[in-house]
Amino acid sequence: MPTSPDTLLRLIRRAPLPPLSPTRVLGLDDWALRKGRTYGSILVDLEAHCVRDVLPDCSTPTVSAWLRHHPGVEVIARDRSTEYARAAMLGAQDAQ
Repeated sequence: MPTSPDTLLRLIRRAPLPPLSPTRVLGLDDWALRKGRTYGSILVDLEAHCVRDVLPDCSTPTVSAWLRHHPGVEVIARDRSTEYARAAMLGAQDAQ
C-alpha cells in the first residue's frame, strides 16, 4: 500500500509507548542547558542504559519529589553534590 513519509511518522507518533519498568539503579547528574547559568538534572537507568527523565533544576525538592514518585530505586550513583545527597536521603531513604 503506497503511503507518504508524513503518514508513517504520524502513525508512529500515535502509537503508545511501552510501559517503563521500575528503575532499580539510578544515575543522577547535572547538565548545563546554558553553561554557567542554567543547570538541570538528568536521571539515567543504569541497567537499561536509557534516560529516565530530565529535570529543570538541580534542587533538593525537585529531585526528592521525583524519587518519591518513582519508588523502587535501590542504588543511586551521583556526584558529591550536597543537593543530590540531601535529595536521596529525603526521596529514597532505603537507597544506597
